[in-house]
Amino acid sequence: MLMNTFHKLSPFLLVVFIAFFLPACGKHDASKLTDGNDCRPQLAKCNITVAGVKAEFWLEQEEYANEIPLLTNVRLSDPTVQMISAKLTGDNMYMGYIPVILEAGKSSLYSGEMYLATCTRDDMRWRLTITARSPQGKEIEFTFQFDAPK
Repeated sequence: MLMNTFHKLSPFLLVVFIAFFLPACGKHDASKLTDGNDCRPQLAKCNITVAGVKAEFWLEQEEYANEIPLLTNVRLSDPTVQMISAKLTGDNMYMGYIPVILEAGKSSLYSGEMYLATCTRDDMRWRLTITARSPQGKEIEFTFQFDAPK
């Protein structure tokens, strides 16, 4: 029932999203960013390990575009580590951030949808940042960088 309501609201949410984030598009100096993680989530699982915990990120579809729902998956290798947030930001263009809602499933798998904004450059790069918490209360941040669709 909740998913049906969400899918009915998706076009409205997309319009609100575009109206809110489109004015925020602008240039951003990414030269200070040092994370060299480079992945192709539409082709294979992207992996990164931080503090001994491996995170995988992948998209369900091989082709993707701006403003369509992208079926997104994140898996954490340690079931005691819980994801607490996910956000999408422009790597080479400042746009604020886009919250990504991922729901917990079986075997430390988190799934949901994310949208890429339309105010992208030809060479637009994105950062998906996952924040998780260990049983000891320590926050762990995983960052995945990937290119916008051409």
